Amino acid sequence: APMPGVIVSVHKAQGAPVTRGETVLTIESMKLQTNLVAPRDGIIAEILKAENANCDKDDVVFRLELSGDNSENA
Repeated sequence: APMPGVIVSVHKAQGAPVTRGETVLTIESMKLQTNLVAPRDGIIAEILKAENANCDKDDVVFRLELSGDNSENA
C-alpha cells in the first residue's frame, strides 16, 4: 500500500486474471480513495486484505502470479 488507510473495495478475487493497470483494490486514506492496480499482466495469486481492513504504508495487500513460478507483491 502506498499509504496507510482502509480497504474500501476488493475488485478482483484470488485466481482472477488481470491486465496491467487494472484495479485490484481501492484504499481510502484521509477521505481520498486510491486504486491499487496490477503492475503487469498476470493472475491474482492471493488477496491479503479484505474490505474494511486497515493497512499500513508498504503493507503487501495482494500477490500477483506471473507466468511460470514467479510472483510479485503489491
